[in-house]
Amino acid sequence: MPNLFVDTITGLPVAASDTAKRFLAGGIFGKGNIFDLREPAPKTYKSALEQGIASRAENLRNQFSRENMVENAMNFSPMGMASVSKTVAPKVFKGFKDLSTRILEDLKGRSTVSKQYISDLTNQGALKQAERDIVRNVLDAHPDVVDVNKFAGDVKNELLPLKVRDREITSGGGSRNIGRYENITLPDEIKGDVMNYGERIYESPIKTGAGDVHFGHLDKDVGGYFGHTRIEDMADNKTRRVIEVQSDLYQKGNLENELLSEKTKYGYAREFAKNKEIDLADKKSSRAKEMSKLQQYNDPTAHFRMVREEIKKASQDGKTKLQFPTGETAMKIEGLGVENNWHYATTGDRILPNSNLKVGNELLQGIGPRSDSWIITDVLGDGKFKAISKKDLIHDAAAYKSGKSESMIVGGNKMYYRNADIETFDISGKVDTNNPIYRFYEKDLGRYLQKFGGQTVTDSKGVTWNELPITKEMANKPVLAFGKSTIGTILGSAGAATAGVSLFSSNKTHYEAPKKEEMSIYKIKDRPVEVKDDEIKDLGAVAFGEAGNNIDEIRMVMNVAINRANQGNGDVFKELSKKGKSRPEFQAYGGKQYNDFMTDNLDFVSKKKAALVNQVLNEIKNGTLVDNTDGATYFSHGDDGKLRTFKNLFDNINHSR
Repeated sequence: MPNLFVDTITGLPVAASDTAKRFLAGGIFGKGNIFDLREPAPKTYKSALEQGIASRAENLRNQFSRENMVENAMNFSPMGMASVSKTVAPKVFKGFKDLSTRILEDLKGRSTVSKQYISDLTNQGALKQAERDIVRNVLDAHPDVVDVNKFAGDVKNELLPLKVRDREITSGGGSRNIGRYENITLPDEIKGDVMNYGERIYESPIKTGAGDVHFGHLDKDVGGYFGHTRIEDMADNKTRRVIEVQSDLYQKGNLENELLSEKTKYGYAREFAKNKEIDLADKKSSRAKEMSKLQQYNDPTAHFRMVREEIKKASQDGKTKLQFPTGETAMKIEGLGVENNWHYATTGDRILPNSNLKVGNELLQGIGPRSDSWIITDVLGDGKFKAISKKDLIHDAAAYKSGKSESMIVGGNKMYYRNADIETFDISGKVDTNNPIYRFYEKDLGRYLQKFGGQTVTDSKGVTWNELPITKEMANKPVLAFGKSTIGTILGSAGAATAGVSLFSSNKTHYEAPKKEEMSIYKIKDRPVEVKDDEIKDLGAVAFGEAGNNIDEIRMVMNVAINRANQGNGDVFKELSKKGKSRPEFQAYGGKQYNDFMTDNLDFVSKKKAALVNQVLNEIKNGTLVDNTDGATYFSHGDDGKLRTFKNLFDNINHSR
């Protein structure tokens, strides 16, 4: 069998001279090299050579600039052949300024790479699956030597572009165009000095009906609705608050329903009336292809995309701080679990948790001209009730093009409304840590923001926020379509990684519990504690960071967390996420080892430790985990590196001495 080489112009394998052999073995590739490329090799050898040749070519690219390599390659003279004229070298890929991906960012500064090189990039553990799928599908259509600029353009064409419509920005001076939901915010006494308020609508090129939920009242079409945010700019001109991040598209299966929604069917029917040849099956297929870009996201990754957009926008607007609500603050903004500014419309008396609420009562939320009027539809007790905005009541049920309507008597008149527009409120004065709003902002979003350097801060009014530092450089960086790899729920916890499952309700600005798959709950042996699906990997990640390569220590860390939850309110995640001097043990939470475990970014040794962690997690799942700490609620790392447990903090302090 002849020794083989690959013609750099045709890409076909040929028999190589001794000089060519030296090149394959690592010899210098430069001007004056002469290669005997005249004897063609059977094409059957090509596939066997591709990986080796591509690997060698990639090594050379790391040693020489691409421009010099091309110049050298175009100046060699094959024996018995005319000199090959120079060709234009592919341009270096400089990246995109608006929208990009992690892999495209890795390819910046390159003009060509081997197909295998890009394929290897898709195996990075931190990538989102949506990015992997797009890159691999696009890569299939490219040759063995990939023109990076063309490849990047093809990938970008598969991404979902978003444009932002600033809706009803208000300012402190001059005329005010009040946003529809401006009154849904913190009570005035703790709100702080807000200068501007705004509502941002994120739109894609793909038409859906989701925008009608919040913004159907607008004169301009919002058919491309993707999601929306509400912002407050503070008077210091440095701080911006994103007081709400919401998408009515990614909830309650709405995305799936959009494949052939009532609005879409209506549009097809009109087209059919004009053109009898319309093929509804083709329309469905076309719609499915169009919707595939929207299916790159789910809940909460769609919300995280808007977060990344807001980060860039804040930098462009000269802000240095970007704040998002903590769980408790989000509840206050929504008027849940707090005594908000609610009054009876007839008397002006303030409503208290023990007030005698009745169906049909008209309530005012807010004070003065900014107040909203609501009609109670159901009283749930303990300061909780359901209500419909008076703006959503209509006189004619036929006005609803779709959806079943209900009716009630208001002011002696029969009025109609849709159940989808009803919201639930809670003025009990108690913060429900199991509320989906609380868990989203406290857990999912809070942990995601840590990827950008987010920290919890308390403002001058005693209100807590997750705050990001904003730099000038962020204004010029592209938004990553799939962002930084996140952890927790979006890596597979129940209710978050499933497309179409939402933490948000379709109602104005209130959220309801998501309709999600049955969540597994694991009961702990001999202790009245339950561990949920969306907590169990957190538990394992903390143990991975705190314990040594010892299964007993891993059990000790998990048992301490469980015992502490047993003493508290039974919430394992809440115990894991506590930090500070009074909770010194779980410092691994949110750290490097924690994130490595959550993202499966593990080397060979770490994988062995992770296997031990998963073994203990399986003990939790099958109910066989035994408490090897005798009820301890604290642990510490001794000078010898071993882990010790204690039943109270005082014992821990004495031991430290």
